[in-house]
Amino acid sequence: MTIRQIEFKEETIQTLREVKKIMAREWLKHRVEVDEIIRRVRSNSCYVSKI
Repeated sequence: MTIRQIEFKEETIQTLREVKKIMAREWLKHRVEVDEIIRRVRSNSCYVSKI
């Protein structure tokens, strides 16, 4: 029983690591897209925002 729990735990940790990697990659991709949109909007706007 204990051995099976340890194996399961290892598998879960591996899965979580994979998920974390995928999430980091996706986040980075979206971050780049968002930065690009912000850049495009800033360069297209004729006025300086007061924010």
